[in-house]
Amino acid sequence: MSYCSIIEFKDYKPNKEIEFKNSWGGAAFIWTALYNKYLKDPEIDYDTWVGKTDRKLWDLAKRIDIPIFMRAVHAATFDYATIKREHFKQYVEDLHKFEREFKNNKVICHLTSWANIIEKSDAEVIGFHATSVSENLWYDWDEEKEETIFYDLNTRKEHFEVYDWLETVKNYYSPKE
Repeated sequence: MSYCSIIEFKDYKPNKEIEFKNSWGGAAFIWTALYNKYLKDPEIDYDTWVGKTDRKLWDLAKRIDIPIFMRAVHAATFDYATIKREHFKQYVEDLHKFEREFKNNKVICHLTSWANIIEKSDAEVIGFHATSVSENLWYDWDEEKEETIFYDLNTRKEHFEVYDWLETVKNYYSPKE
């Protein structure tokens, strides 16, 4: 079964990985909720985000007509997304709002568990590994040395901080424009 993970960073490198069995309760829960609310075509049987090749689902994080808490929770599921300690409290609140908005007792949802861990975390930064069926971008493998190379927030440049990024796209667009 797939899993998703919270990655806690210390000294700006991955330090601890907290796994949640069944990745459908994490990022996939978020993606499904947003797809169903904003993109699903009721005329198409079994219309889902799975297998879509367009960017519509990912671009939802830029849409100013979507509440900021949804955009933050969504953007945190993106590759190389991080949340700084100074934003943990806000992110926990956003997770709770998102779950209240979309909770369905018929599907698994890890968001409250994520919030509980983040609230107590002493990490400098957190990130996510959205699903074990994809590569964990926070860790590389050095074939020559046969050892794990940890992503370093100080030297690598692929990552972004969710709330800082949202500030840069706060006036991006609305589909009505």
